Amino acid sequence: MKKITYIILVFIFILKNSHAINLGLAAILDTTGIKNDTIKTYTTKEILIQDRTKFFDNISSGFIKRITSTEQITSTSIGNLLASKPGIFTKSYGSEGSLQTISIRGSGSEYTSVFINGINYNNSLNGVFDFSKFSADEINEIVIKKGNDFEPLNSNSFGGVIELNPFEKNDSSSSVIKLQTGSFGYQGLQLKSTGLILNTYYRIQFSHKSAKNNYEYTFNNETGVRKNSDVNQNTINLAFVNSFEIFNQPVRINSFLNLMDKKLGLPNFVSSNRHNDSGTREQEKSLSYSLNSKVFVADWIYINGIFGVNQNHLNIDDPLLTINLRTKSFNLRDNSISSKFFINFVSGKLFLTSGLSGIYENFDKNEFKENQTSSSENFYRKTFSANFKVSFEEILSRDLLLNSSFFVSYNSISNYYQSTLKRYEFPNIRIGLSIKSSQHNIFTFANAGTGIRIPNFYEYSFSKLTSLSNKELEPEKILNYETGIRFEKGELLIELIYFTFDVQNKIIWIPQRVAFFSPVNSGRIKSSGIEFNLENLKLNKNFSVDLNYTFTNALKKSRLGETDNSYNKQIPYIPKHKASMSLNFTSKLFEITFNSNYYGRRFITEDNDELFSLDPVIISNLSTTHHLNINQLKFSFQLSIQNLFNTSYQLIQSFPMPGREYRLTIQMEV
Repeated sequence: MKKITYIILVFIFILKNSHAINLGLAAILDTTGIKNDTIKTYTTKEILIQDRTKFFDNISSGFIKRITSTEQITSTSIGNLLASKPGIFTKSYGSEGSLQTISIRGSGSEYTSVFINGINYNNSLNGVFDFSKFSADEINEIVIKKGNDFEPLNSNSFGGVIELNPFEKNDSSSSVIKLQTGSFGYQGLQLKSTGLILNTYYRIQFSHKSAKNNYEYTFNNETGVRKNSDVNQNTINLAFVNSFEIFNQPVRINSFLNLMDKKLGLPNFVSSNRHNDSGTREQEKSLSYSLNSKVFVADWIYINGIFGVNQNHLNIDDPLLTINLRTKSFNLRDNSISSKFFINFVSGKLFLTSGLSGIYENFDKNEFKENQTSSSENFYRKTFSANFKVSFEEILSRDLLLNSSFFVSYNSISNYYQSTLKRYEFPNIRIGLSIKSSQHNIFTFANAGTGIRIPNFYEYSFSKLTSLSNKELEPEKILNYETGIRFEKGELLIELIYFTFDVQNKIIWIPQRVAFFSPVNSGRIKSSGIEFNLENLKLNKNFSVDLNYTFTNALKKSRLGETDNSYNKQIPYIPKHKASMSLNFTSKLFEITFNSNYYGRRFITEDNDELFSLDPVIISNLSTTHHLNINQLKFSFQLSIQNLFNTSYQLIQSFPMPGREYRLTIQMEV
């Protein structure tokens, strides 16, 4: 607590002086940037240089979700933000700080790629990303691409892309102190400073959150208390946007540094006869740095270069492993280096992109035994991609505009495990078409793409208590298709989309002997459905409504034998029906938001036995925010209530979620 107190005192000193310093520098320096107006006026097709409140891809359902001020004050996790979006199901394993993954359109979590500043952040072990690591106040906007991604930077993405944008362009300086307290021992602190120095927009942020998370739950009509689910996380984020000119041509460089230290308990799963504390502890430390540059050689050509490093260190101390395997702890190290280089041509109606990318991943597992001995395994992967994209725009009439895109990448992936080498070479192809009617504000689109998913380290080499990996696994083959129609008028959006996600040679885990499972290539899944989305329906000057509904028919289409009862059944944990509603009231002084998420029945077993399923559930949340200005100080006071009606529920079997949770936030900005 003393460290936090010292940090607050230092930050208050910075608050008192940074505003005057930045105003002085702004008066002295010539801050004209790209094309004589910083970064406001130079936009080139799909490469976002201009900040927009909302952006839709020309040929897909991709769009930008800008984080609202209310969401930033709440500091809710990115996983919770995405939970209300159509086509996305957030899998939460508990309270604040617990693992959060997402499923897009019935696909597994390992199919969704997560990028920050052009660099992939998925875990090398199992290919997933934990959305509890980042909160809404650390991100400025989220790019959501649920279908095919035509961005060459993400050439190996095959089941959806989430891009987290931490960059905040702000012509004036500001500094923020935010304090939070809440149920289950939650405490939060954030210190943030943004502004402009020497043609560089900066965002410097320190965040701390901790919670005991000892909450009551009900399971099979029995009441227990969740234990060993505490969390303590400290994060430092540095984001810089530098704009300048070389030979009268604009240059923009985005750099991002993230440091995280997270300690948490991993509570035991709950069953009819097991409610005890497992005693399992986890500590995760990560460091990442990325640099993303755009250099204009001429008005019709620019170069995009990206470099990034990721380091993740995870230590797990599990007493159950000591009992069963004589293992005291696991130490996992995940390192990666990424580089990408692209040349972009813009000529009237034609847009071309060509480039290369390379990723080196290294994964080390160290196992420490009870008898002081240890063993280690090493796995590393090299990925190279050559990418080409062409987009064409044609005016069909005074009202109709045609957009078409074609993307192809050739990929070479080499897996090295101990002394074994396995190489994969394959193309990814995507094609898309759209027609926009400016007069009627209607936009229709269709796109299709192929993809390959390589077995991850967990499936290939990581064996533990109840799982045996398989070094003979082959890649999965993926077909992704969507078509939709969208109506926009002002802020109002109405959208209807049909999608299909088909995976052949699917890797599934099947029992090999008592209590042991192993992955094999013997499955096929096909997920198809409909998404309906209505946003910003204005009831009057102050009230607006958002509504969406998703129908997901995610079926297993392979039969392992005559007695296989899982054929043509819904995939476990994927709700067939999901809906969200948000009612928003906004005035100069107050903001009130009420939202509800409905999840249909989720089956636990592949044969869809209702005795082993999770009941449909509605979870509602409420927040009220009051803003107050005193001289140059801006105060915000917020009370938020999660799980407003204190519903007892689980999103994942045997991982009960907390009941009603209160959170009070006080924020001061200068």
